[in-house]
Amino acid sequence: MRDLIRDRIDRDGRSLVEIATIAGMSRRALGRIIAGQKPLRLVDLKQLSEALGIDRARAVIAIDILGDWTAYDDPVLCILMRLFAPVCSKVDAGADFPIEPLTAAAEEKFANWLADILVANQEQIRKRRDDFVKLPTL
Repeated sequence: MRDLIRDRIDRDGRSLVEIATIAGMSRRALGRIIAGQKPLRLVDLKQLSEALGIDRARAVIAIDILGDWTAYDDPVLCILMRLFAPVCSKVDAGADFPIEPLTAAAEEKFANWLADILVANQEQIRKRRDDFVKLPTL
């Protein structure tokens, strides 16, 4: 998480003093956190996430599940994160029985199906964009 915080600070146009003030800590404390000299406590993580606009759920998935903090900005992760709540709501609304875990084969089939749909959708978007660019000028 420290690497993601460093990256967000580097991208942010504000000074470390400004970010530290918004996060409710001193500039020195922020510098020690960034340098790894001070443990990243839960309260620090919450305050810095809010100050830097880091989506903590997306960060957890990128870091803990995907094992790569740079995946935080992956458009596929962003799409899947936005789908999570509506899919859960639709499953809850549509199933009047307990949902059981999927088998490994079912997970693979579902993952392939979802990936194919996302890729096909992106291909359609790209084609429409390319066709638009090719329009004659007036």
